[in-house]
Amino acid sequence: MKISYERKKGYYGYVFISVWLVGFILLFLLPFISTIRYSLSSLTITTGALDLQSVGIKNYSDLLFVNSEFLPAFTDTLTSVVVKTPLIIIFSIFVAVVLNQNFKGRTFFRIALFLPVIISSGIALDIINNNYFLGLISSGSKNNVLFGASSINDAMLAAGISQNTVDTIQDTVQTIFGLVWSSGIQILIFIAGLQSISPSLYEVAHVEGADGWTTFWKITVPMLAPMMIVNVFYSVVDNMISYSNPMFKLIDQYTRNLEFDVVAAMAILNFLVLLIAVVIIYGIGNRYVHYSVD
Repeated sequence: MKISYERKKGYYGYVFISVWLVGFILLFLLPFISTIRYSLSSLTITTGALDLQSVGIKNYSDLLFVNSEFLPAFTDTLTSVVVKTPLIIIFSIFVAVVLNQNFKGRTFFRIALFLPVIISSGIALDIINNNYFLGLISSGSKNNVLFGASSINDAMLAAGISQNTVDTIQDTVQTIFGLVWSSGIQILIFIAGLQSISPSLYEVAHVEGADGWTTFWKITVPMLAPMMIVNVFYSVVDNMISYSNPMFKLIDQYTRNLEFDVVAAMAILNFLVLLIAVVIIYGIGNRYVHYSVD
């Protein structure tokens, strides 16, 4: 039996996605189904097995109306995402525009700003998540070889700076550090977007007498809009599933207590809110973002 060329290409496609499909089923779909089962059950760990008794939506109602820890942690996480995402996008665009210029040391700065993405695992990530450096700064530990026996905190207080000002400075330093640490992928995507913009657009704008500010808002920003939507997607998801946010700290706490049914319900609620956010962003992107086609 002779197979048509189009059908043969279809078979090749199935072969190429087969590895991903197996991974998707084994590593995502089946665990996701198990998570839903756990969230709708009362789970008891017995010798060599898990005892599941169906309780319907009790775990969800307890989290929303009984548990005193879930809603504050969830609200703090959502607030953090809403505040941090625009900051990350604005910072990433600014840095990408700068790094897209021709100057000495450009490659070094590109590597330096992308480095957190490469090393954000293992001991480095543990140090960041546990605020190790800020702890050393504020503790004044004798083991702190960088700051000696006295901390920057104590030095600022001794200089007559109020405690509120010191706390504000430390919070600002931590925020800036976290902002830079979270922007590596976004900067890379924006640089790729900037390099895809045709130089002829800028040449025409220059001939017409447009200054740099006008060119940025009339050409750069609209042409970067598709990349902006991608980065908003990535930033929202990345911050929602970050182990440093209050929601995941609470999940970790309940996991250590082996309350897997409650943890599963938390995870599903977090997933649903994230899914709604993604759908909203996608809808806004389709409605207001222009995708240029060559």
